[in-house]
Amino acid sequence: MQVIKGFYFDRDILGALAVIYADKFKSGKPFPNVVIPNFLPSEIAGAIASEFPAPRDINWRVAGPGDAEHTGDRDIEKITTSNEQLFPPLIRHVMHGFNSGVFMSFVEKLTGFSGIVPDPSYHGCGLHSTGRGEG
Repeated sequence: MQVIKGFYFDRDILGALAVIYADKFKSGKPFPNVVIPNFLPSEIAGAIASEFPAPRDINWRVAGPGDAEHTGDRDIEKITTSNEQLFPPLIRHVMHGFNSGVFMSFVEKLTGFSGIVPDPSYHGCGLHSTGRGEG
């Protein structure tokens, strides 16, 4: 078993961010949205980027470009996994944080939507990679 440094969302910090960014979210164009700079501590964001699996590191599913024909090339097509056992340790830990009650409360306050529920099965989410772009 690998021991990782813990990271947890703080209810008070997220509550303050929700107040600051709620109006920006609601007025976002072309649909409600917001970018919150430095949302994750840089140490955590950097560690997540460092451990994110490459196209051949885990058993990815080739999701391709929507309903178009797939090339099967993991280096250029969208690849994904919802299998949390394939998530690297820190990513798995942070993903659990995104499914926490603390984070759900933040999303409700930020968006004004009520009844937000987590998705612990990562159905339609999880890890996704679209490969390197050209600019």
